[in-house]
Amino acid sequence: MGAQSSKNKKRSTKKDTFGKKKELSHKRTDEEDGEDGNNIVNMASATPWLKRDINIDNDMTGAAILGDGRLLISKNGTKSLLLMTEKGKVLSSLTLGDYTWGIKMIDCTDGAVVVQNECLQFFTVTKRSIVKGNTLNVPVLFDFVFLDDFYYIGGDKKIMVYNNVLCHERDIPMSDAVGYMTNLDDTSLCFTVWGRRNVYCITTDGVPIFTYKHDMLRGTVGVTVDQEGYIYVCGYISKNVHQLNHEGNLQRIIFDNLPERPYCISFNQRDYLAVIGCIRKILLFELTRS
Repeated sequence: MGAQSSKNKKRSTKKDTFGKKKELSHKRTDEEDGEDGNNIVNMASATPWLKRDINIDNDMTGAAILGDGRLLISKNGTKSLLLMTEKGKVLSSLTLGDYTWGIKMIDCTDGAVVVQNECLQFFTVTKRSIVKGNTLNVPVLFDFVFLDDFYYIGGDKKIMVYNNVLCHERDIPMSDAVGYMTNLDDTSLCFTVWGRRNVYCITTDGVPIFTYKHDMLRGTVGVTVDQEGYIYVCGYISKNVHQLNHEGNLQRIIFDNLPERPYCISFNQRDYLAVIGCIRKILLFELTRS
């Protein structure tokens, strides 16, 4: 594997992480939120309402919402990555070699998608297309995190750590295969074990921070963090999404009795939009002040 281009070397975690670092790097202004800031939403008490649902004709296992509202969707049924408008119009597609899973944007235009058992496939998003980029050949299972110039890649009983020129640095041993992943802040990782009941948080050195388990959370899959540092985890079997605080305690069950089984969740930080990816449906929620 050769080194990445200089473009990839300049990537910053500030545009990739959904935790405290991004919150500190950009404080919403009165110009963005209205003169008195009255549009600012408290995520601990925000009310979600279904803005739109979009039917998908094949199994969907990954979703990301971009800053302008466009959607990136990975579809297992067609082994592809789609770029869509907020209303569901397909702008571009990229066919890949195996089942596609977790998607992350690394900056405003560059991202990567997991191609199961094969690689981490990098791409660039333009106004109307997805352009295929470099490939990191590694047996990825479901997801990854880009944090502080390192890629933390979930594998079979380990998290593999690569630097920003795609050289392997080390492994963090795990007792199970790692499912979907996110980062809580600059030094910690949150992840699920596929289809279980637990959410785990560890340091980037592998030291346990907390474990979350709840009787009303079954079949844990997708996990993410919002701009205020609240954690969201999807229960595929329980058909809900739990919101946790920074310490890993239940804040509330924010999405309950969903019409479809949720696989993944992603936030648009600026406009308080949440996209929940289900097997054959995209649910787009807007969060407003209670």
